[in-house]
Amino acid sequence: MRLLLLVIATTLSTFAQSGWEWQNPLPVGSTLHGVDIIDSATITAVGQDGVIVRSSDGGATWVRQQSGTDATLRAVSFVDANNGWA
Repeated sequence: MRLLLLVIATTLSTFAQSGWEWQNPLPVGSTLHGVDIIDSATITAVGQDGVIVRSSDGGATWVRQQSGTDATLRAVSFVDANNGWA
C-alpha cells in the first residue's frame, strides 16, 4: 500500500510541474545578477558578460543597452531614471 501511494504521489508531482518551461528569452540570453526598479515603469537589470537590459513599460518588453565591458555586472543602482551605476 505504501509503495502504491509513493508511486501515485511521484506521478502526480511529475505531472504537476509539466506545465513549467525554462525560458531564457532575448535580448539577454545570459544570467542576470542585479535589478533596480526605478519607478513603476522603468526597470534596469545587469548580468554576465556586461549585459544591461532596460524596460520602460514595467517589464513587458526589454531593450539591451551597451555597457562597454564583458565583465560580469553583479549589481545596479539608479538615483533617477537616467543616472545610475553597475
